[in-house]
Amino acid sequence: MNRARRLPDWVILAIILPLYLLLMLILLPAIGLRYVYRSLTIRWQLRRAWRAGQWILLSYTQSAVWAPYLENEVIPRLGDACVAIDRSRPDWKARHPAEARAIAHWGGYYEHNPLVVLFPRWRPARTIRLYKAFLDAKHGKPGALQVQLERLYGLVGR
Repeated sequence: MNRARRLPDWVILAIILPLYLLLMLILLPAIGLRYVYRSLTIRWQLRRAWRAGQWILLSYTQSAVWAPYLENEVIPRLGDACVAIDRSRPDWKARHPAEARAIAHWGGYYEHNPLVVLFPRWRPARTIRLYKAFLDAKHGKPGALQVQLERLYGLVGR
């Protein structure tokens, strides 16, 4: 009988592992550079779209849980530095394309509503997610919301 000889597992690993590491050494910096490039491009688009002095992006929907509080308490306190985007409107992406890209980029796929993204000059963007904090407040535990809002106001300086 003619049996095909199989290479030992360690030989296969010795061949594949260096190729895998080489591929990762090439791909990971490319992915990081793409993220940095996209971040800088979006920030540049926001600077062009916004008035001077605006550097806070607040994204929310018309939920009874957070919309009244955000509209009556948070947005007025942030003042003219804040650009508030109501994502309940069907045309919000068409009316605010740069903001839509920023929300997708820094908001990600979880707890992206309500969301605050701060764009301080010469510093990385900071994201503050308020979803869980508002849900906790809805269930009678306002501590998390107060912590997040104090963090926001501390970063904003108001």
